[in-house]
Amino acid sequence: MYVSAQITEKDIAYDSLAKQDYRSMGHAGFDSTATNGFYIQDSRKGHYRLNFGVWTTPRYTTVYKNNTPDSVPSVEKGFTINRTRIFFTGKYSDKFNFNLVTNIGADGDFNLQQVYLAYAINQDYIITVGNQFVASSREDWMDPSNILAMQCSANDAAFALGTSFGILVYRRPKNRARWWASLSNGLYGWNRAVTQSDQSDYMLGGRYEYALKGDDWTVWDDLVGRRGRSEGILLGGSFNFLRHTVGLLRNHGVQGNLDISYNGDGYQALIAGVWTGQFPEGAKGFSQYGFYAQGGYFVNQVIQLYARYDLVLPGGTPGDFKTYSAPGFGVNLYPFHFTNRWKISLEFNHLFGTFDNTIVPPDLALGFADSAYRGQQSIRFQLQFGF
Repeated sequence: MYVSAQITEKDIAYDSLAKQDYRSMGHAGFDSTATNGFYIQDSRKGHYRLNFGVWTTPRYTTVYKNNTPDSVPSVEKGFTINRTRIFFTGKYSDKFNFNLVTNIGADGDFNLQQVYLAYAINQDYIITVGNQFVASSREDWMDPSNILAMQCSANDAAFALGTSFGILVYRRPKNRARWWASLSNGLYGWNRAVTQSDQSDYMLGGRYEYALKGDDWTVWDDLVGRRGRSEGILLGGSFNFLRHTVGLLRNHGVQGNLDISYNGDGYQALIAGVWTGQFPEGAKGFSQYGFYAQGGYFVNQVIQLYARYDLVLPGGTPGDFKTYSAPGFGVNLYPFHFTNRWKISLEFNHLFGTFDNTIVPPDLALGFADSAYRGQQSIRFQLQFGF
């Protein structure tokens, strides 16, 4: 029944209570305590529950490009629907949960993003098998409806591992810590065909989190920081090792993430860094680096101000690549206090350098147009809604 990339503590707590309700007959309704949308449930024992829903993000973007010649348009603008998620999740019993999430991108492509089965071994360990996000950075690990800004960072665009087919073991919080360990078919492994033996990967990975302050783990289920939450500090780190075979060449890659999060009554902040090492066989290895910082503050129950900063460094990447450096500011309006899924956002972003010669993949979803000219600004407006 888990619709986010990670199995959240809020959803696990909800599962443990579901069997206590409506014991005599089946039941249907809307789950406003989490992010599970509408549901149908055989409530005699809390088993056989199906959650279903959809949410989407129509967005209007205006980009102002600096230092362009007269022959090149200096303004680009347009409407996009950046993502539309349809989900079917649920449980067969207290032991078995399932998750099926589809995604429709801005280009209209439809794909199955997550398809996995979760099994609760006991109160401490949960194992998931199928196509899923492996635990890496906090941002990549978060459902997009629960992030602070309109879009995940440029660090995520450059270094995210995406979904892979594999197995993930989750150790629930104990002694102020929790961890994940995974074995999968690697970077965006879900896109591999069985016949593409020259692209078969394997990846070993793990993430560890330690609560420096606070014992309410549900505050880390999003990057928003609503009012009424307790204070907490979370330190997290992950490491992944990847082998990618192309023909007879065996290329290796490693990635390390380190982040610290701070949550309080109406505010939350995140500082994260990433290092990626690429070691192609028969060639010199090189490193790439990223840094991301963000913070948000609720001025009242429904209005939130936030700021963010992205830095992506090409390191020793072969070629003439430049640094990506971009601050941003925005305001969010949350119409409903019980869900992050409904949100109205206005955001301003500035890019100091060029875009098309950085290691960040060109994507208007980040707020900037593919351009060889230095400097850009963007203003964008977005509606996020669904059930």
